[in-house]
Amino acid sequence: MKKLNLTYQCAVNGLEAYTIYTLSPARFFLILTDLDMPVMGGKLSATKIREFERKQKLRRTSIVALTGVTSTESRMECLESGIDQVFTKPIKMKDLSALVWEVQEGLRRGLG
Repeated sequence: MKKLNLTYQCAVNGLEAYTIYTLSPARFFLILTDLDMPVMGGKLSATKIREFERKQKLRRTSIVALTGVTSTESRMECLESGIDQVFTKPIKMKDLSALVWEVQEGLRRGLG
């Protein structure tokens, strides 16, 4: 995110990510998560974020998983949990940059 000149906040686990998001959801337009994190994994964190957004009637924040898991089954579980896209690690800077641009452009057009 530094290379893209974006402000960001890191969390050490999915529960911390969920907590940080719920304290100030308007600060975030994109959440990058790993599926395999301590305390709470990325899929459960995404599910809880989606529940929070529904209850609070918030716009849907883009959630993207960065993972080493490539199975079709795992990708389907990600989508079912509320994750919007799955990228296999390592992600190239040009792909990350394109993702950020796509999400920001969608917000500008009112699609986010």
